[in-house]
Parts: sequence; structure tokens; C-alpha cells
Amino acid sequence: MNKFLLSVFLITGFSFTGFAIARISAGPGPAAWNVATSWSPNGIPTVNDDITIAPGHTITINTTQPCRDLVVNGTLSGASGMNLQIAGNFTVNGTTSGNGAISFYTAGKTISGSGVFTSNISFTFGANSTRTILAGTTFSKTGATAIQTNAVVTNLGNVSLGAVNTGSGATWINSTNSTLTLTANGFMNGRVFNASASGNTVALRYTTGTIPLTTSGYFNLTLNSVTTGTKSLAANIIIANNLTMNAGNHLNSNNFDISVGGHWTSAATFTASAGRTVTFNGSSPQNVSNSLGTTTFKRLAIDNNSGVTLTSGTYNLNEVLTINNGTFNTGGRTFTMTSTAVETARIAPITGSGAIAGNFTVQRFISARDTTWADLSSPVQNSTMTDWDNELVLYYGEYPTQYTFDETANDFTPITSPGTALTPGQGFEVFMTGDFTYSNLPNTTLNTIGVPNQGDQDLSGLISFNTEGSNLVGNPFASSISWDAIFAASSGIESTFDMYDFASGNYATFGSGDEIGATQGFWVYTNSPAATLVIPESSKSTSSNSSIRAVSNPSGYFTLNFSGNDPKNTYSHTIKVAANEVSSDGWDLNDHLFRKSPNKLAPYMYTTIDGKKAVINTFNPSNETFSMPVSVVTPSNGYYKIEAAGFENIAEYSCIQLEDKLLNKKTDLLKGEAYSFLSNTSDDSDRFTVHFNKSGNCRTFTALDAAQDNVTILPTSEGNTISFKMTEPVPATVTITNVLGQDVIERMSVLAGNQTLNIALPQDFSGMYIIRIESSKEVITRKYVRK
Repeated sequence: MNKFLLSVFLITGFSFTGFAIARISAGPGPAAWNVATSWSPNGIPTVNDDITIAPGHTITINTTQPCRDLVVNGTLSGASGMNLQIAGNFTVNGTTSGNGAISFYTAGKTISGSGVFTSNISFTFGANSTRTILAGTTFSKTGATAIQTNAVVTNLGNVSLGAVNTGSGATWINSTNSTLTLTANGFMNGRVFNASASGNTVALRYTTGTIPLTTSGYFNLTLNSVTTGTKSLAANIIIANNLTMNAGNHLNSNNFDISVGGHWTSAATFTASAGRTVTFNGSSPQNVSNSLGTTTFKRLAIDNNSGVTLTSGTYNLNEVLTINNGTFNTGGRTFTMTSTAVETARIAPITGSGAIAGNFTVQRFISARDTTWADLSSPVQNSTMTDWDNELVLYYGEYPTQYTFDETANDFTPITSPGTALTPGQGFEVFMTGDFTYSNLPNTTLNTIGVPNQGDQDLSGLISFNTEGSNLVGNPFASSISWDAIFAASSGIESTFDMYDFASGNYATFGSGDEIGATQGFWVYTNSPAATLVIPESSKSTSSNSSIRAVSNPSGYFTLNFSGNDPKNTYSHTIKVAANEVSSDGWDLNDHLFRKSPNKLAPYMYTTIDGKKAVINTFNPSNETFSMPVSVVTPSNGYYKIEAAGFENIAEYSCIQLEDKLLNKKTDLLKGEAYSFLSNTSDDSDRFTVHFNKSGNCRTFTALDAAQDNVTILPTSEGNTISFKMTEPVPATVTITNVLGQDVIERMSVLAGNQTLNIALPQDFSGMYIIRIESSKEVITRKYVRK
């Protein structure tokens, strides 16, 4: 052999005894592969031979044998000992049967044919080999398939695989229009799996397990297990075309996102994960269908200019719907935005070509409460009061339980028909009760059905400035909205607004930094006949608050809170006070009108500025002293209290005193205790004045609570005086203790009638002390401070 041929043999690494020969089966057989007479020309195939099994011929093999190309037009029958090593192309137009293994080596070769590939002969793709399964080729493997180190398999056919063992760098490419069915979990785990080619489908037929990770997502993904089980995501997943879930399958997003570019077709169940999004972002129209139960999405995103339509089934949304482009059409299907005590679903700002078509059911959770009022509004178009009548107990007769407000008449307008339109942006004052016996309202989920309001909402036609400028409007969106964004987009309105606060029984005042929840009505105040009110789409916030009424935020104010001592009546009212350089002492835009509560059981208070009742009073801090009148109105006779807070917001005034003009008494509010007093409904409401003083000359001894009508306790330089004015003598015990409950002076027993006791404290005593007067009729407790 010359040196040139020897070099070729060394480079190729082949080991053979002669040149390549094309051999064909010699007869119908069955004939053994490793018998020379089985082939024509006569001889046992080598690694360099191209082998053909002719139609009607059967070749059996039960040993390790090599060849280059193999074409099976007849039958290849394997036994358990078969290990057929194919270095070239493998074509099956006939049949393979039996058992054993076939190993594929070298690069750039194919597997093809329209014949029968038995599932019992396993395939091994050798290290560093590359092999393409051509289009039109179909085979299924129940045994383990091996893809060895750095081997690359490209599938253009229809392949079904069971368990697959892989080496480092192993690659499977599901190419154009191919199908890969997997009957075992763990396919290509930790290896390279590419299933993004156009038209290809990966079908998962195993019962339970994770969805295989791919390098760049799937084109089509189908779940078609015949046994009920759950497939879980192991990472965020992109499906460029269709996601199909057949009956008996469950898909668990497992805290990952899903992106679908085609249709979502489900006869299965889907478990969404909190905070995770299903995105529809194709380029042609996408359909979403569901034939089993209700599909619940946590977060749903639409980004397809051609639109997304629900074509069958029912759906829930728990968190947020984001529409960046295209129309989301519910297609007449039930689509419910849920609301619970924990979270209320919302629609994010709609952008691009985004739009909504079709009805939504927008829920709003209302927490249990005493019979009281609420400010409500509709987040959808084309709805009527009948929607709310399904969940709330509404009455339309002589004394209706729902109203709008007429700013020109400065009065409420009753709603007397359930057919009254829930006009977007209109506010409604609604009485909340559990039934027509006026029992307490239980936890209630309010449903409003219609097309959600979308786009910038100009509510200017719902407001006016003909009397006081009070206008009851409402949040038109199925989302919380930012007051700052509304105020910036509007004109001629005050910078603060009111919402009815069921906990206090009064209107609470809000302003910069506050939000208005979905289905929440609120009061805006105009200061110009040309006022405008615009609620932009961009004013939607990310909040998911879950009850009508947010908590009042008194940040930046000194506050006075007025409430009763009756544990059965927990209602209260708050006014806010500020001293800042941009305010005048008279009425200006930094002040805020008082709004009387419709709740007859709620006490309320207000201050007066230039003849106007106000709940926010701002004055200029250039005043060395400033006196603010405070009026209180009580629903019944009894004991009430005024508590001050937010002293740090008015720190330039070192002395703040509450004057009770009825008792001719001043109390230093800076001591931090509530001022308690007896109030009758017949009392003059203009009872109090708050004095602000920068000099700091408050009294050394200050009563922190008020007197009863028959017992008066006043501080003196030595201690206190206790004056009794009883209609008949009553035995009583007087104790004076420190905050630890220790006696400051010896307790006294007296026959309380019409007399005054002088109490002298020890000269070395300082700090808080408590006077307790106990009789068979009452117990009176007062707190005082000695500096």
C-alpha cells in the first residue's frame, strides 16, 4: 500500500480489510446479519459497507455489528444482544422489529423513512455525532435513548421518546414543523434543548413533572397526558405560538411567568402564582378558550395589536390586567375582577393601542360594619343601580337609601328607581345595612357589570360652582387613582377632598399623597365657575386596597379628635390645623370646608373661618398668638372627649390651650391627655376655643380632663380642690395615687354633699398623679401633672 493511502486510513481512523462495498440481502431469509451468504455480494458487512435489506427479505441480528448506510426495505429483526453501529444514513421504508440497540456515529448523517420503527430497539447517538431525523419520519421509543457527549440531534420528523440519558454538551433541536412527544420527565435536563423553530410542537405526555427548559422557548407546547397529573414550570416560559392543555392535565406556573404568542386552549386546570404574569403578545388575533371550570389568572398582560379574545369558558383575575397594545375582548364570556379582604384586582394604565371590549364583572369587597353610609361609584359603563341592588339592601320608596348630590341646590337628590344609570364618575351616597330591619352590614362583595371605563375621564360636566362648590363624584376606574395626578390635570378645585369614613362616622379629609380606591365616591370642592375635573388614565396607581374608605392621613397637621365615651358608639370626628407662611388667617385655598355626616349617631366638630365652617384651618405663623373657635355637636347627652395630636407639626407654639367657655376652664393640650366633659344636645355648640401662644406661659398645674356636673376638680398651687354639689349626701372614698398605683397621700372617706375639699400634695412630689372618687353612684378618675 502506498504512503498516500496509508495516510488517508490513518486520518479517517477507519479499520477495514478492503474498499467499501454495497451489499443487499441475498434472500427472503430469515438470515443472520453476521453470515456471509446472507448478502450479495457474499461477505459480512463492515463499517464501510452500505447495506440494503430488500423488500420481502428479513435479516436478524443478535451481536455487535457495524455498517455505513443502512436501508431497510424489508425487515430488520433484532434480538437482545443486538448492537448495530451505523456510521452513515439510516433509512426505514420497511419494518424494524424485536429488541436490541442501534448506535449512530459520525457527523452530518440522517434517520429517515416512511416505514415502521419498532419502539423496543433503543437508539444511542454517539459522542460528537450529528444526526438529522428527516421530515416524514415517525418513530417512538419506550426504552432509554442515549445522547452522548457533544452529540447533536436535529428533529424534522415526528418522534416520541421515553427516558433520555445525556452526556455533557448533548443537544436536541426540534426543527421546523417537527413534533416531539415526551413520555418521561427530565428531558435534556442540564443540556441544550431548542424548540423555538417555526411550526414545531413539543407534547408532554408524562403524568407529573416539570416542563423541560429550552434555550429560547417553545413554538407550540401541548400537555396531553392520558393520566391526571400536574406539570410545573421550572423557569419563565415563552411559547411563540399555541399553548394547548388537554383534559386530565394541570399546569402550575410555580412562581414563573408565561408568555403566549398564539392561542390558549384549555380543557385542563391552571394554577397561577401570586405576582406572576401570563402575557399574550402575538402578532395575529389570539383566542383564549377554556372548557373546564374557571381559569384564574393572577396577572394578565395584553400586548398584541391584533387583539386577544375570550372564546369560551369563565375567568377570574386576582391581581392586575395590563393592556399595552391591542383590544382585550371578553367576547361575552364571564370575566371577573375579584376583590377580597386582602386584595382587589385592578386594571393598570392602558397604553399604546390598548383597549377593552366586552363586559367585566368588577368586584369590590366591603368589610362588615354597623349600619352607616358609604360613598360609591361605578368602574364600568352601561350599568344601573340594579347591579348594586343584587348585593346591597337598597330601598327606593318614601325614604330611599341612595342619593346623588346637587351642588346648585346644595342638597342630596334621592334615587327612586333601580334603573337609574350608574354614570361613570358620578358619586353616590348609599346607606349600608344588612337587611330591611337595619341590621349591621356583613362582609359584602359588590358586583358591577359592564365595559370598564378607559381613557382619560373628563368629569367637568358633573361639577359646578353655584353655591358652596361641594360636588360628589367618583373614581371611574377599576383601579386606585392618585389624587396628585387628578389635581394636576384639573383646574379650579381645592387641593383637598373628602371621603366618608365608616369607622369615624364622619367625612375624612385627604390631600396630596393620598389615593382613591376603586368603586369609591369622593367629594371635590370647586372655587371657580370654570372649574374642570379630569381623571387621566395615567392617574391609576399600583395599590390593591381592599375596602371602601382608606385610612385618613393627617400627616403635617396638628389635629383635634372629638369622640364619645360610650363604648357602643365609637364614631368620632377630626379637624386639622396648620401654621404655614403661605396661609392667611382668613379663608384661603389651604382651608377646607366642613361636610356634615349623614350618620345621625356621629358627633362632629368644626372651626369657623370668615363665617364658613371648616375642618382644616390654616393660619400664618407670624401671629404671636392665635385663637381658633371650635364648635362641637353631639348626637345625645353624655360624656365626650377631645384629644390632640401632631404637636410636632405646630412646634413654634409652645403653649396650646383648650378653653371650655361653658365651664370657664382652660386646659393645656400639650400635656397629651384627653379633655373629657359632659355635653348635652341643648348646649351651645360654640363652646370651645383653642389658643395658640408662642410665649409658653401655660399654667404649672393643668387639669387633663374635665369635671362632672356634680363634682369639680381643679388644680391649686398646693394640689387640688374637690367641690361636691350633690342633691343628697353620698358616702365616697377619695384616693390619690401615682402612676404605679402607690398612694401619694392617705385615702379619705367623706360624706359628699355640698362642700369643698382642699388636697395638699407632698412638697417633694412631682409627675403625674391620679385622683379617684368612688361612690355607690359613680366612679370619677382624673389625671394631673405636677412639675
